[in-house]
Amino acid sequence: MARTDTLVLTQEYIAKILGCRRTGVTEVATRLSRAGMISYRRGNITISTKFKLFQEKYQ
Repeated sequence: MARTDTLVLTQEYIAKILGCRRTGVTEVATRLSRAGMISYRRGNITISTKFKLFQEKYQ
């Protein structure tokens, strides 16, 4: 199985598994997208290089 940096998840599904409203997921996804951490489009979340570097720095 190939490793990928894209997750196929809808905002509705994320909200359901987190037990919150979809509007909250939308707000956070928008903030992460504006910060350059992810790109989000039609149920596809792509983790950016910037986020990966942030993770490595703080592990």
